[in-house]
Amino acid sequence: MVPLVFIMMGAFSFALTAQNSQRGVVQAAIGTDMASILSGDVVYMYPEFQKGTVMFKDKTFAEGDLNLYLIGSTLHFRDAKGDTLVLKDQDQINMVSIGKDYYMRFDKAYVRILNETDNVAFGIRSILIFEQAQKVGAYGTVNNTSAISEISSIANLGGTVGTTYLKSLKNIPYVIRHDGMLYDGTKLYMATRKNFLKLFPGRKDEITQYCQTHNVDFSKAGQTLALFNYLVQ
Repeated sequence: MVPLVFIMMGAFSFALTAQNSQRGVVQAAIGTDMASILSGDVVYMYPEFQKGTVMFKDKTFAEGDLNLYLIGSTLHFRDAKGDTLVLKDQDQINMVSIGKDYYMRFDKAYVRILNETDNVAFGIRSILIFEQAQKVGAYGTVNNTSAISEISSIANLGGTVGTTYLKSLKNIPYVIRHDGMLYDGTKLYMATRKNFLKLFPGRKDEITQYCQTHNVDFSKAGQTLALFNYLVQ
């Protein structure tokens, strides 16, 4: 396997805090920019911008006040005037450090690295996703039969950067999802049982026994991190 190429500048925090999926509903007026109606503590990974370093694929570096924007998974920074801007050339980024956390850029998303060995690493990919909208009727009543086609205008938020507007008053359910990920130096995998077996060959009996004993739910990042830590201890 290809060795990992991460440059680590500090200690990992192996504990997952508040990394379960978070759900909410926001009501949007006609013509509202979806990004503007959600509070900063929802759309950003951190409540405040933090000092950080960006390492590009060409080995150059940049420093500044950084934060991860969860709609579309993009890196934002504050300029000298205090304005919030989107960092250009996101796909040319290799690694990012924000505070004490470290991320790799892969497949148009940022993955926070929590633990690693010489051959495989475990990380968390966090992203905000909008779900099916609900029409808001008279006196705030909700029509649960609204067609999926009615939210086509916001379906692109998971993968693109830009302003998206709603055409009518709706309740918009959203979820902030935290996915456990495995990385072997070249490819990123979801932290499923199948991929644990793939990346830890010869450990099938241990993985099976651990999963049975701890009733592992592979949809929960904290439980898959615990399995990873067990296998690499």
